[in-house]
Amino acid sequence: METTEKARVTIAGLGAIACGAGPGSFTGLRVGLAVAKGLALPTDLPLVLISSLHALAMDMRPAASPGEWLLPCLDAGKGQVFAALFEVRGADDADGAGGVLPRGDAWALAPELVPGQLPDDARIVSAGPGAARYQDVLAAGLGTRGRFVEIAGPSADAVAALALVRLSRGEADDLSTAVPVYGRAPDITQPRRSPR
Repeated sequence: METTEKARVTIAGLGAIACGAGPGSFTGLRVGLAVAKGLALPTDLPLVLISSLHALAMDMRPAASPGEWLLPCLDAGKGQVFAALFEVRGADDADGAGGVLPRGDAWALAPELVPGQLPDDARIVSAGPGAARYQDVLAAGLGTRGRFVEIAGPSADAVAALALVRLSRGEADDLSTAVPVYGRAPDITQPRRSPR
């Protein structure tokens, strides 16, 4: 591979294979995980899946002011966003992977409903493709307690940093059962069989 040659490394010489787990596009997640599994299997390397929202929150961390919460938003299509709330912690805080700690589950919902999921008194900094696309809607719901920053994430650097945290805890994902986190059910369903 050209990238590994430029970096003067081999796949077998790596410590693990890290991959974004989603939520995200169905095809992109399937292809990404298939490549990651294809690299990990023959080399017997650990596979480490990382939430795309957690990685984006890691990318956002330097833009947060003290006391602000992070709201990474990815575009989910169909007029929705994937979003989650993260608390900023000290970078060396063992509970706050990479200095950001998830506070609850991720959501897939219309952007106008996102502010209702957040604590009333929380100051929010939001970023990501979903926040950029629906900034006007989110800003109307957040009012003066919200602000927006431009972040080009989730980045590979954030995925790698979070993978190192998981590996340091002895965590990895099972190659045979690892699947993407799509964030919602696919639009394609099995066709109904007509009665005979």
